[in-house]
Amino acid sequence: MNERATLSERATAGIIDHVIILICVGILLFMGLFSLSLGGFITAFFLSYLLWIIYFTIFEATSGQTIGKRMVSIKVVMRDGSRPGLIIILLRTLFRLVDSLPTLYIVGILVILISADDQRLGDIVAGTIVVDC
Repeated sequence: MNERATLSERATAGIIDHVIILICVGILLFMGLFSLSLGGFITAFFLSYLLWIIYFTIFEATSGQTIGKRMVSIKVVMRDGSRPGLIIILLRTLFRLVDSLPTLYIVGILVILISADDQRLGDIVAGTIVVDC
C-alpha cells in the first residue's frame, strides 16, 4: 500500500484545483453569462458550486486524481487500495461543503489532523484515503 498523502500535499493540490475552478468561473463571468444583479450573483454562486462538484467528481471517479492531485502525485483510493466508484466519489465530494466550513477547509484540516488515517470528513464517510502515487 502506498503511503498516505501529507496535509501539505493535499493542501497544495487543493489550492491548484480551486485556482482552476476560479479561472473557469471567471471566464464564465467575463463572457457575461451573469448579470451584476442579485439574481445574476445567486445564479453564478450556484453554478460555481455545481462546477465544483462536477470537477472533483468526474476527475476523481475516472482516475482518482484531479489536476492538482496529479501535479502533486497523490490520489484517492478506497481503504483497501482499490479505485472508488462514482457514487463513493460523489458522496466524498458532497461532504467537501462541510469540510470547507467555516472557511478555508478548517473542518477538513482539523479532522485530518485528529483522524488516525489522515482522513477528512468526506473520506471517513466515503471510506476513502488519499495516498502518494
